[in-house]
Amino acid sequence: MIDSANKVSIEMQRLSYMANAGLISQEHFIAMWGPTFASAWDVLEVWVKHKRLKNGEAMELKDGAYSRKDFEVFALLCKGQ
Repeated sequence: MIDSANKVSIEMQRLSYMANAGLISQEHFIAMWGPTFASAWDVLEVWVKHKRLKNGEAMELKDGAYSRKDFEVFALLCKGQ
């Protein structure tokens, strides 16, 4: 599970960065893949937050969390949060 979670979260992070940075149309990307990103975040959130804790960083974005930051931001946007 750890290798799979790592691989999936890395790819979601990369795609989310592109959407968040305006390198791809965020509106179009949300329309096509929003539910997938929201679901993936729901599954991987605990793993990502454990990874943050293990790396000695904040667990929450508001506290300065960095690992998979774009993935979390984009997934929450896809959820309408």
